[in-house]
Amino acid sequence: MLICAREGCNNTFEPRQRGGQRKRFCSLKCTRVAWYLANREKTIAYATKWRADNLEKSKVKKAAYYQKNRDRIKIRDAEYRVLNRDKRLAKQAERYKANREKMKERHNANKEANNAKIRVRRAARRDRIYNELAKICGPACMDCGGVFPPCVYDYHHTDPTKKDKTFNLGAWSWSRIKEYVSHTVQLCANCHRIRHFAKEGRK
Repeated sequence: MLICAREGCNNTFEPRQRGGQRKRFCSLKCTRVAWYLANREKTIAYATKWRADNLEKSKVKKAAYYQKNRDRIKIRDAEYRVLNRDKRLAKQAERYKANREKMKERHNANKEANNAKIRVRRAARRDRIYNELAKICGPACMDCGGVFPPCVYDYHHTDPTKKDKTFNLGAWSWSRIKEYVSHTVQLCANCHRIRHFAKEGRK
């Protein structure tokens, strides 16, 4: 019996000839790993040069592979995140501590450089949410029937136990907003205050 020649592998295998040469590795995987370790710098240099020369081709190929294997990749990534959560969080914390000031500077610089884009993107998202809410709740106040700009409307809870004080159209996802609004009625600001005053017994 021979011991595998790859560093770190101590598997044994039966000696036999391959193409006139004695086999040195226990498996094809060990053969490939040993070749890569022996030619690592050369392989990395070749791969880097190929990516630089075929950047667009590489992007198209990568996108096509992702589209074809999207579900499998998502499942694999989710499983990896669950299995390695503590390790991943510890690594992120360590990286943040080591580069805290640098990361803050980069974040602030990026924020300043893209403030206009951020405002436009937030406004577009807010308009999309308002349009979707108008489809679900209607364009008018449920009490007075008045039609107002979207910013005038409040969402009154018929069941106070389902009220969430952290409700935020700008921060919540659309699916969460949709679920939350399903337990409310759309009122204009005036009618909303009138309902609360009436509930408290005031006139």
